[in-house]
Amino acid sequence: MRTREIQRILRDATPTLRDVAKMAGVSYSAMRSYRAGTRKVTAALLEALGTALIHQAAILARHGRSLRDEASKMLKREYDQQLRDLRLGR
Repeated sequence: MRTREIQRILRDATPTLRDVAKMAGVSYSAMRSYRAGTRKVTAALLEALGTALIHQAAILARHGRSLRDEASKMLKREYDQQLRDLRLGR
């Protein structure tokens, strides 16, 4: 797995409040007000935020599976190399 892929995964894993606002379709200013508790929460916001977070969770789950699969491949290669080394008396 390349460094750029890891960077993208980690960026996706840590969305900013600005990112969450964009996903939910509200302004960053409004999202800051919701977070501060100075703006009344509506059912529409809850729906949009819930949908955005479910979508984000799906992205993270996909990244998690990808990382575990890559780890399994790496471990298999390392194990296979150790077996080859043992057979060759290294």
